[in-house]
Amino acid sequence: MQQMPTRAPGTRQYFEATERLPSSIYYWLAMGSILGSAFFWLIGRRNWAIFMGQWVPTFLILPLFHRLLRPSQEEALHQIREAGREVKRATEHMTR
Repeated sequence: MQQMPTRAPGTRQYFEATERLPSSIYYWLAMGSILGSAFFWLIGRRNWAIFMGQWVPTFLILPLFHRLLRPSQEEALHQIREAGREVKRATEHMTR
């Protein structure tokens, strides 16, 4: 039986905390970053405008990252693979 890779400490707590957040919050953070960037650009604070604008892709990619790496999905996938291996072993044993 192959073991799941170990996770970094705090990973489970991170995912439990982020699962409670509505996914639309990341959208609104990105929109706020765009508006903040535009505001700073208009008042002449170019460096702040660029800094604020660079957060937009981060806010938009975080929910995708979360969906791809959510522990519950990883564990379920591992269990499905393991069940498939057990079925294969059982059928091989029956054909002998």
